[in-house]
Amino acid sequence: MSRPNNSADVSTVKGVEGGYFFYLPAAQAASVIPTDYTTPLDPSWINGGFISEDGFTESLDSDTPDPIVDMSGKTVDQPSGKHTETIELMLISINKDSEGIQYGIDNVTDENGTMKVVHNWANAFDTEYACVFDLVLKNGRRWRKVIKHSKMTELGDLEGKSDTVAGRKVKLTYLNGAAVDNVTDFFESTETTLDLESMTVQQLTELATSRGLTVPSGATKADIIALINGQH
Repeated sequence: MSRPNNSADVSTVKGVEGGYFFYLPAAQAASVIPTDYTTPLDPSWINGGFISEDGFTESLDSDTPDPIVDMSGKTVDQPSGKHTETIELMLISINKDSEGIQYGIDNVTDENGTMKVVHNWANAFDTEYACVFDLVLKNGRRWRKVIKHSKMTELGDLEGKSDTVAGRKVKLTYLNGAAVDNVTDFFESTETTLDLESMTVQQLTELATSRGLTVPSGATKADIIALINGQH
């Protein structure tokens, strides 16, 4: 018998406290791309700031060619189509790092108490970005989305109103031809068990924190594992 339905598999999505959308120029990110959901991100990743309450929308646009039909009117083959995948989100932090991906990193500076954003659209869309989303599902279950190659292809309207958050929607298009595994999702499984003993104290601390647990100062690896397992 196949595995029965499990309500633990059904969930809403939230961002990890303290930061959940990170980016880097793709060339710079090549050596620090995460390959799981437990390893802490390298400090070089740029925090893109808050995303609005609408979250993000990942879409797939498929351009499927007509089928090949023989002289009897029968379909004998279906050629493969072209698939374009995108992610859209509204960034609502107004700081250098959030503005950098919207206007181009080279067009934003922050010096001597002034952040300067130059609307130089000639190079704003040139940079290829790697992105990481660190997310939390129900019961503290972790989800990390890793995008190795993407480009910002659309920038939405910016509204300045007293009753509306100031933010811009950005759309990133995945450059799926750049790598077979260009986009990868790492989910904490509900069917297999995480090997806590193989994790570092830092990894265990981050995992515990993402689940809403407080790790006492000076806690040992065994202490943190016991905390995660509900023994404390």
